[in-house]
Amino acid sequence: EYAYIAKQIAKHIRDGTPANEIAILARRNADVATFATALSRRSIPFVAEGDDPVLSHSIVQGFMTLLRAIAHFGDDALLYPVLVLPYSNISNLDIYRLTTAPLYKDAALYQFLSDDTALAACGVRDKEACFALYTFLEAAARASRALPLISAIEQIFSRSGCLAYALAQRDAFVAVDILRAFFRYVQTLIEAHPTFTLRELLHALEEARDYHLAMAGRAHRQASGVRIMTVHRAKGMEFDRVFIPNMHDRRWGGRRHP
Repeated sequence: EYAYIAKQIAKHIRDGTPANEIAILARRNADVATFATALSRRSIPFVAEGDDPVLSHSIVQGFMTLLRAIAHFGDDALLYPVLVLPYSNISNLDIYRLTTAPLYKDAALYQFLSDDTALAACGVRDKEACFALYTFLEAAARASRALPLISAIEQIFSRSGCLAYALAQRDAFVAVDILRAFFRYVQTLIEAHPTFTLRELLHALEEARDYHLAMAGRAHRQASGVRIMTVHRAKGMEFDRVFIPNMHDRRWGGRRHP
């Protein structure tokens, strides 16, 4: 649906509709970032106006996934999501082999990731990528305990590949602004709670996400473009063409269904 709407918007712009007279109204803030990605892939200018896009941005979510695994180093359940991060450098086929191996052998995923013999036994081809990920996670877990917390997080961010991945995106300016807002908020939390551990910081960030606390992200904006916003922000506005995606009761209905 997202790709289809982006295609239709591109057609309307070619036919003469000004980009700033086109709007996409989203039900949830998370959808704003998804549509921004869809328009970026077609090089369509846009202005994303979610209620607060920082913690809902996919790169921030991915980085928090990585931090959770580091904070709970040794927990297989939190390691699985790290394998599929775009900067884990592990191929899809090797991810499949790694994630299915514990089903047939009595061993933890962390053990497979760091054991040459176990990796060979389950058919993993790029063993060096697995060793590198394990070594990074182990070193990051030590750093999170030994260094000042903000220094440890900055080190993890730069060495994980997350920063390089963000800069390689088409909407790199958006990603960088979102990440700056994220780190400003993290700095504020740590200054307010100097004794925070990484686990405690993550708990505070998850509360901020759950309660939709604003982080004052300075979203990068084009001079003009397709407006992507939540319905709440669109009150009182008018556009020539409006797209309202996901029009079904479970997304827009006011009552929950069993």
